[in-house]
Amino acid sequence: MEQLKISHQTLKEFIESPFGNPDNQKRLQYEDRYQKYKRNNKIRVEATLEIDKNYFIHLKVPSESQKGTTVYYDVVVQFFTTNSDVEKELNLRNYYVQFFSNSPGFVYQYATLYRIEGYLIETLTDKFTPGALEILPDKANKDYKLYYDSTIYYACRYLQDNRMVILGKLNFKIFKRKTTENFFKDIQSFEYVNLDRDISKLEQGIREEIAKDTALSKKDELKLEKNKQIGLDIRKKKEARMSTFKDPSAETKIIKAGRSTKNRSIKVIRPKPKKGHR
Repeated sequence: MEQLKISHQTLKEFIESPFGNPDNQKRLQYEDRYQKYKRNNKIRVEATLEIDKNYFIHLKVPSESQKGTTVYYDVVVQFFTTNSDVEKELNLRNYYVQFFSNSPGFVYQYATLYRIEGYLIETLTDKFTPGALEILPDKANKDYKLYYDSTIYYACRYLQDNRMVILGKLNFKIFKRKTTENFFKDIQSFEYVNLDRDISKLEQGIREEIAKDTALSKKDELKLEKNKQIGLDIRKKKEARMSTFKDPSAETKIIKAGRSTKNRSIKVIRPKPKKGHR
C-alpha cells in the first residue's frame, strides 16, 4: 500500500479529490448515484457536538441496498484543525475531516485503511468489532485502494449542500446539540447495525409472504408468529454476545485528531502471500 502524499483534507477537498486521487470519472459516478439516491432517501443530522475545539456531526444515512426498510447507518464527521487562524473562523470550511461509518461496505473495504492514513475517527474505534481494525481488507479490497464509501460520500455531499446551515460554528450551540455522553452512546456499533439488518431482512420476508395472500389462514398466522419469535431469539442471542463488549454507558475518551496512526505503531495483520508467489 502506497503512502499518501497528503495527510489531511478539508471537506471540499475530500469530495473533489479523496486522498489526493483526482479520478473525475469515478467521482462523477458517485455523484450520479447521490443525485438518484437523495430523490428517495432522506439523510438527517442526528446530533452535533463541540468539544475541545473539535466539531462532530452525527448523520443517519438510509441503506441504499435495503430499500423500503428502516435500516439506517451512522456516519460521523469530525472537523479539526491545527491552525490557530482557522480556529478563529466562524465556519468549518477550512477544517480538516475524519470519518466513521458502521456500514458493512466501509467496515469491510476501508476502515483499516482509513485508520492507517489518519482518516478514521480514533475516538470511535470501540464501535467496531474487536480486532477488525487490525486486519487489512484482503478479500473486499485486495489492492488496498482508498476511495469513498457510498455512505461517507452521501454524508459529505449532504453537508456540502447544507453548509450554510450546518457548518456554521454558532449552530453547534443550538442545533441538534447533545451531551458528550449521549452523543457517543447513540452511535450504534457495527454489531448492532448487522443485527438490525438481519431483523429487517426477516421482517421483509414476512411482509412478502403476507402480500401473497392478504386473507391469512390460521396456519399462516401461526407461521407468522413463529417467524417473529425467531427474530426475537436472534436479537436476544446477539445482544447477549454483545454485552461482553464495552459498556455503552461508560465514559468515552476523546482522542485528539492530530494523533493520527501514521505517528504511532499499530498492529496490522497483513495477508499471507499465496503459494508460488514471493
